[in-house]
Amino acid sequence: MIQVSIPAKAGDKQFDYNAEVELVNPVADTVATATFRGADVDWYIKADDIVLKKLQNMDKFQSKN
Repeated sequence: MIQVSIPAKAGDKQFDYNAEVELVNPVADTVATATFRGADVDWYIKADDIVLKKLQNMDKFQSKN
């Protein structure tokens, strides 16, 4: 699991468990710390916002109506 950070101005986000979301302008990076055995690496992602992913099947259905 990788934690995603968004700015406070994006507001409070409440999604259903396992909802598919899209990251707006994501940036992935790492922070490494040297240890006696090599290094510990922590991954993190920053994004401008997190939004619900639109379902493609719903888009096709709505365009026919």
